[in-house]
Amino acid sequence: MAANFFKVKNGLTLPNYSDLATLQDISSPQAGDVASVGGKVYAYDGTSWSILGALSVPVNSVSAAYTTTAQDYLVVCGGASTYTVTLASSAAGRVLMVKNAQSNNITVSPASGNIDGEASVTVEPLQSIQVVFDGTNWQLV
Repeated sequence: MAANFFKVKNGLTLPNYSDLATLQDISSPQAGDVASVGGKVYAYDGTSWSILGALSVPVNSVSAAYTTTAQDYLVVCGGASTYTVTLASSAAGRVLMVKNAQSNNITVSPASGNIDGEASVTVEPLQSIQVVFDGTNWQLV
């Protein structure tokens, strides 16, 4: 049976299978393929199919000035001093979180553009922010 998979985007629908055995019989899935079985979404990781449930995200702990990378999602700021986390330019739709896990303020500023019209945002101790890049600026959500 030939696979009929694609990356889900732009409002496309998932291929739907009647049961998990039918899905697992697909002969050549590729890592990142997704499908639906009985209303549940499954993803292929290159080895096996697994149900998508709890979200697993990359966590990066830093303790000094830092510029985000494409691999970041949650940046946890530790250490014992104030410093700046710089949000690198990115593709529209990119989501990042910055958590201040120390007792000093952390400054978050974009490499270009702004954050909700501001040049930077201060994250107070034990607080966090989540931002989304709109293609030009970062938006607090």
